[in-house]
Amino acid sequence: MQDDEEDLVLTHHDQKLYDVKIEHIASDKWGRTAHLAEPFGSKMGVFRYDDLLQKGRAENQGCTVYKKDFWHSHGSADIEKYRKQYSKKQYSKKQYSHRNPFAMESDTSEVDHLVG
Repeated sequence: MQDDEEDLVLTHHDQKLYDVKIEHIASDKWGRTAHLAEPFGSKMGVFRYDDLLQKGRAENQGCTVYKKDFWHSHGSADIEKYRKQYSKKQYSKKQYSHRNPFAMESDTSEVDHLVG
């Protein structure tokens, strides 16, 4: 089964928005799941199609797919959320210590005791 309506997908890391189509919809005991057409199908993986229909959005693996009407009313808030989330990650990466993790702390009192 396919959905012929175009939806939107937002990639979280760069906050870019793309038009996308749903390639495959399947039913299982938990409801319906869907898979986007490439190139986003392999990036996003399988997501809950029922969430997309009921909530207007579905999220998985750093991507969010939106119904267009939901995007127009809520999209700017989501972009701001992901921008803050990823800017914090970038900031925390920059806090990396350049200290050698294998370097020993020099405690001269211990060395003096051993040398005599």
